Parts: sequence; C-alpha cells; structure tokens
Amino acid sequence: MCPLTCWQSRVSRNGTSPLHLREDAEFVEEMQDAAFALVSDGTYIGPLPCEGHARQHGIVSGFLAGLSSGLIAAWGIAHVLPTSRVVAGYADTSRDNRLVIAQEWIAEALTMWFVSALVLVITSVGDGSTRAWVYRVCALLLLAVGTLTAATGARTSVVFFKICPVVLTSYAGLLLAASWV
Repeated sequence: MCPLTCWQSRVSRNGTSPLHLREDAEFVEEMQDAAFALVSDGTYIGPLPCEGHARQHGIVSGFLAGLSSGLIAAWGIAHVLPTSRVVAGYADTSRDNRLVIAQEWIAEALTMWFVSALVLVITSVGDGSTRAWVYRVCALLLLAVGTLTAATGARTSVVFFKICPVVLTSYAGLLLAASWV
C-alpha cells in the first residue's frame, strides 16, 4: 500500500463510480478506517496507490531486489572459490568425506546463484503480487540457510562461517523490503 495513502476508486461494472453510491461523511470516514471495502456489486474500493506512486514503489522494489540479487550471486562466488582449499584442509579424512564436503560447498553456491537468478527473472517478468511472494520465499530460504549456518559452521573458529548468518539475514532483509515496497 502506498504510504502516502492516495485514495482512488475503481469504476464499477455499470460505469458509475462506487463513491457516488454513498457520498456522506460517514462513508468517507469508514473508507479511511478500513483497509478495504466492497460495494454491493462487488467492486473493490480501498487505499490504492496512485499511478505515480506505484511506479516509484516498483522502481524502489526493483532496485532493492536487484541489489540483493547481485550480492547473493557474489556470496555464491565467495562460496565456490575456496572450495578446493577447504577440501585440502581435510586431507586426513577419507576421499568420500572430502567429496561430500566439496559437494556441500558447491551446493550452497548453486543455491545462492539460483536464488539470485530467480529474483532477477521474477523482477523482470513477474507481476506485483507474484514478485512479492517470490521475494518472501527466497528471503525465507536465505534465513533458513543462515540459521543452519549459525547452528553449525558459525560455532567454529572460521570467520567466513561466523559472518555468513549476518550476510544472509541482511540479503533476506533486502528482499523482504523489496516485497513490501
């Protein structure tokens, strides 16, 4: 919803404005207090952003989502680059365990890249409601991965693991902000 509360009404099916159905002060007060209202013919009336503000919201939302997408992709790169050094640090472990460690590091990078690509695609082709829900689901995934990292890797002495939950939570926050703008 537009924070400036620009009120608009949609024209009903018979061509008359629903606001003309009842123009008394009580009706106006009810409209200002309600999140939405339905007129007898099913026409929605409520606080709708005017077109100028809707464009501004779209620009801000797209910017926040694009910023988050770029940062998430970069974080994926930061995961994949040190994989061989991380695996080499487990030289005393079996070959199978080293392969699993490599798989997990690469899988997390692929997850970051997928989230980044999904956010970019939905920002480009999705409508407002779909876009907002995809941003929220991606944010939830980032929070889940961050929580997992906080409960496991962040408890080690490796700085990379310690900052990961904060980084992922920040990116999730950007996506949530983009979904609400």
